Order: sequence, then C-alpha cells, then structure tokens
Amino acid sequence: TPNQGQCGVDVQLSSAAEVYLSLYDLNGLVLDRREGENAADYSFDYNLPLQSGSYLLLVQTALERRTVVVVVQ
Repeated sequence: TPNQGQCGVDVQLSSAAEVYLSLYDLNGLVLDRREGENAADYSFDYNLPLQSGSYLLLVQTALERRTVVVVVQ
C-alpha cells in the first residue's frame, strides 16, 4: 500500500519465535533493521524520511523469510 514513509507492519507467527525485519532500497542498501523476541504477534511502527519510490521489506524467522514491496509516495 502506498504511504509517505509512515506505516505499521504486523507480523503474525504460528508460534512464539524471534523475527527480524530489514528494509532495503532497490540497490540493496539496508535502511532500517528491527527485531522482536519470544512472541507470536508483533507490531512495528515505521516513520522514516524516505524518498518516493519502492523499497523491499524482508521479514525473517528461523524457518521462513518473505519479502514485501513497500511503495512510498
């Protein structure tokens, strides 16, 4: 969903585990990293001064990883 650098990310796991979030620009530069421990549900708030464009949010646990495209207007 397009945003202005302010958004919330909710992560729901099937069981309590560590989770790691990394936000990258399209050149592969890490812009932000977050982590959480010992929960199944997480909520992360972002308020970053990002330029308009697309970014990649990598969400990882020990067993799975997913990449989500974030669009900043």
